[in-house]
Amino acid sequence: MGAYEASKAAVKVMTEVLSLECKPLNINVMLVVPAAVTTKIYKNFKDFQLPPDSLYTQFLHNIRERTAHGQVQKKSMSADEYAGIVIEKAVRRRPPYYVLAGENSWLYWFLLWLPRRWMLNILWKKFSRPAPKSKCE
Repeated sequence: MGAYEASKAAVKVMTEVLSLECKPLNINVMLVVPAAVTTKIYKNFKDFQLPPDSLYTQFLHNIRERTAHGQVQKKSMSADEYAGIVIEKAVRRRPPYYVLAGENSWLYWFLLWLPRRWMLNILWKKFSRPAPKSKCE
């Protein structure tokens, strides 16, 4: 998940810089950030396996849970509905720089205001529990 999250951070920084570079050209740049939106990522990832000797094997259930988190919720927004919101904002005369939409998007805003260390600890506790011991052990 680290490489995936790092790529999202890189896109954010690239968008910030691009928006500054395009400002003199009167070009607006918009960062699109989905919250809980149903896509095919979970369907494509749910059968993911790690090598048997991976150090992360005991956390595979967390990797799957994190990937599924915004996908399998009953309140997850459809990709079509999300695209409609993005398009509506993109075609405005003055489009917003930052578009955060999808179910539970309020939670993302809340986490942004927390000290970074607190937010990381919350995520660690939610998605980094070792696998439960089987009854046979």
